[in-house]
Amino acid sequence: MDTEIKFSTPLLSSVGEEASSVPTRILILTTLVAVFGSYVFGSAIGYSSPAQSGIMDDLSLDVAE
Repeated sequence: MDTEIKFSTPLLSSVGEEASSVPTRILILTTLVAVFGSYVFGSAIGYSSPAQSGIMDDLSLDVAE
């Protein structure tokens, strides 16, 4: 029962500096897209909040309404 264990080489092997820098650049880019996307969403939600007081005054609404 002589079983030989073979390990496969990883997909992102360190062949050179160029090979390891490409995944890092993609990771940084996708992280920035995710962060800026959530920032823009939060800004859009927060920007509409000043209109709430004007709408409440114009329609003479209470907070519960």
